[in-house]
Amino acid sequence: MAAIRSKHFRKTVLTQMSSILSGIAQLVNDSKKKSAVLADAKHHASADEIPFELLIERAMLTMWQGFGTPEYHSTHTMWKVQDAIR
Repeated sequence: MAAIRSKHFRKTVLTQMSSILSGIAQLVNDSKKKSAVLADAKHHASADEIPFELLIERAMLTMWQGFGTPEYHSTHTMWKVQDAIR
């Protein structure tokens, strides 16, 4: 949650955000790509881990604003890839 100052009220109004991603997960079979992913990992990665690539087709961000006020509402931002892989 993030605190946002409202021009209409002299108090802090909280905003909550959530997001959804949709797409296809593909196994990374290329040995060079797999080695690069394991080498770049921020955690202790071992060769038996299975890397995958998420090909995002759609995303939606929802923001809820004005908790505890009469102006409580949601706004949605949607994105869809032009040439989705299917």
